[in-house]
Amino acid sequence: MRKYSIILGWLFSLACSSPYRPDGEKNAARVQQILATADTYTGAMVDRIPHFIDSAFRQIHHPSRFDMARKYDYLASCYFTHQKNHKKAWAYSDSVLSVLPDSTRFPAYIKIYARAVLTQGDVLISEGKFNDAILYYYRGRQFMLKTKDTCNFGEYSNRIAMLYYTQGRYRDAIPYFKETFNVKSRCPEYLWLRFTEQQGQLNNIAWCYSNLGQLDSAVYYCDSALRYIDRAVRQHRNDPVYTKQHAYIQTAIAVINGTKGEALRLKGDGKAAEQLFRETIRVTGQKNYDPSFAQRTMLRLILLLLEQHRFPEAREQLIQLRQSLDKLPNIHHELLWRERQWFYYDGLKETLPAFTALKNYLRLKDSLAKATSPLRVIDIQNQFNNISRRYELTLLKKYDELKTVYLIIAIIVFAMALIILLLVLINNRRSKRQIAELNLSLIHI
Repeated sequence: MRKYSIILGWLFSLACSSPYRPDGEKNAARVQQILATADTYTGAMVDRIPHFIDSAFRQIHHPSRFDMARKYDYLASCYFTHQKNHKKAWAYSDSVLSVLPDSTRFPAYIKIYARAVLTQGDVLISEGKFNDAILYYYRGRQFMLKTKDTCNFGEYSNRIAMLYYTQGRYRDAIPYFKETFNVKSRCPEYLWLRFTEQQGQLNNIAWCYSNLGQLDSAVYYCDSALRYIDRAVRQHRNDPVYTKQHAYIQTAIAVINGTKGEALRLKGDGKAAEQLFRETIRVTGQKNYDPSFAQRTMLRLILLLLEQHRFPEAREQLIQLRQSLDKLPNIHHELLWRERQWFYYDGLKETLPAFTALKNYLRLKDSLAKATSPLRVIDIQNQFNNISRRYELTLLKKYDELKTVYLIIAIIVFAMALIILLLVLINNRRSKRQIAELNLSLIHI
């Protein structure tokens, strides 16, 4: 009887148990320390991050799946954001998906799994596979919703904001940038990461308003971003993370000043705009700083100088920017450099050089237009609605299949329970008969 009860209990526990359990987080503090140290690598040092992380993880004995997923997730983001190596970014995000089960219910797993899916969407966007990317974004969003952690939703809303921004739909992008900022305000952990993202969101909102011609709003959000940075730096003046990130903070301030300078240029305040442009170039043009920020601001300064007919100074900036682009090519900055060169020669009334510069500009512009035109015509909201409907139909189908499986399991368990019950009854009846026969034999004795 007891043996049958044990078997029945084992069957019940097997049916009700989850196939996956967390593999432990005994190394969580050590892994967090490694990743926090990697966060302090800025400028030219970001190239050392993969080697540092690989070396540090070799010191961890028997890392868990969760440990390895955090490592792969960090490296995927590093290769995509800093090193622009999209092939490796995809490989590492794929590694996250290979070590974590997609059917897990544990929030810590889901968060990293979702971020890996979103990173793959980023890679697809960079490759011009926009429809596929939106599908990955939707899938990542579905996993994010499972965590019920609002801090995670910013990962999704920021990407949608950038999609709208790339399409030139700035009015549609603004609510998503604001949503990302507000979501991050409710996140108590990772203060430094929250700081870097929120100041960036304020700058992005300023750019949207600038592109919409709402220049007062653009200046307001630039000033808001600068106040935000100043407040955070004063609040964390004794925090070693902030003190080590002095170069990053100065770069962030310079970038925002560049955004504000552009808004002021459009407002007609050329003097104030030029001061901000030159200060931004001075800061971001230093050694170990990302030169792309300086390139972008030089383009704005050149345009300002051309508008003021200061051609010798504009020519000097064009030469310096050409040298920078030869060292660190950037296709979008290259396009704008060719446009500025055309404006320069056209302003000097040099017809032949101006015509040559115009042809070079239009050739590259057409090439880039072919690459980005699919994104321009995509209706993101409509795509998400279509994907959502397909996703719901798939879920209903899986739900029906799952109900069928559960019904079959229930029938099997019921049948086995019935068999066990019958065996118990038969065994009980046999035992009673044997006891009766034994009592009868004892009476005869």
